[in-house]
Amino acid sequence: ITFGGVAEELGDEAQRCGVQNPNTVPDNWIAVGVMTGKKHSCFTYVPQSFKYIPLGEASNLYAENDYTNASIIGGVLPTGYRCDLKGVISWYGDIVAQTGCLNPKLEWHDIRTNRFIYSCNKNGTPVVGGVQTIIDGSNGFLCSVTTMGYSMPQNNINKTCQLSQILHGVKCA
Repeated sequence: ITFGGVAEELGDEAQRCGVQNPNTVPDNWIAVGVMTGKKHSCFTYVPQSFKYIPLGEASNLYAENDYTNASIIGGVLPTGYRCDLKGVISWYGDIVAQTGCLNPKLEWHDIRTNRFIYSCNKNGTPVVGGVQTIIDGSNGFLCSVTTMGYSMPQNNINKTCQLSQILHGVKCA
């Protein structure tokens, strides 16, 4: 797969992370909830400098600040979005724009792995983000998605492994 610019920069940085899973969480990180509903008892770990912001039963934000964060969003794709990667990209772009990161642009995507990289501009700061999604359109009319993503200022792309570790640290009981 060939890509350039910020997508290549983010991809190169992600390659440096190596193996990440719940066993590679740094000792001083703290446990926080993930999609904590009636059916779930899951958690991940975040650095002490991050805030945990539950956004409802199946949406969580782990934010160091307005520009550096990781998120896990689960649920049904709203009506009007296609039940495929293009639909998820469009929906996620709309969410990114609602947070004040303007002109979201798709930098790269891979249909085989349901991953994509985007860029946007927040208050004059170029921001780049990576997203992995699971799409389940098999339950009739509903399109269930679980979307895990992170973003940071482009000049702070060295945060990639830390943000990725938050998403790879999920454990469920």
